Amino acid sequence: METKLFIAVLLAGIISCGSPADKQKDKEQQSVETTTQNEAESPQFSKIIKMECIEKSHQQSGGNAVIHYKFTINNLTEKDINSFKGRIVFSNKEGIEVKSFTMAYDQLLEAGEEVIWEAETLFDEFMDDENALRSADVKDLTCKWEPIEVSYANGKTVTDFNPN
Repeated sequence: METKLFIAVLLAGIISCGSPADKQKDKEQQSVETTTQNEAESPQFSKIIKMECIEKSHQQSGGNAVIHYKFTINNLTEKDINSFKGRIVFSNKEGIEVKSFTMAYDQLLEAGEEVIWEAETLFDEFMDDENALRSADVKDLTCKWEPIEVSYANGKTVTDFNPN
């Protein structure tokens, strides 16, 4: 697949006229509209992309010890996604965080598409969290996604996610 470079530019400007009282009233109204709009448009990440860690192994790669992961990624929307980034959090059966890291996926994910994505993180045998992750069976781990940004092919970028 072809790797895409995503550049987002946000331009915003407000022009207002009138008395200071009118400006304050407009500012308060805009604040209410923005809050309502953000609440209404705040998507739940789980309704946009479904991700699951299906395999985890410890390997040597280029002379370095690594933990190799295989994930399924499903685009649950009716829109193509150019890229997304977030934080992967692995927890044990008791719900205690074992290890987390930031990830980015920068390939086109078409509407409704499911892909297999492979990733690696360097392994440091002197770090307790990395040893705990390496030794845990993938079936005994919960993989949680904490989204940072989703960029759609139509140019829209979402960064405000409702955690509920």
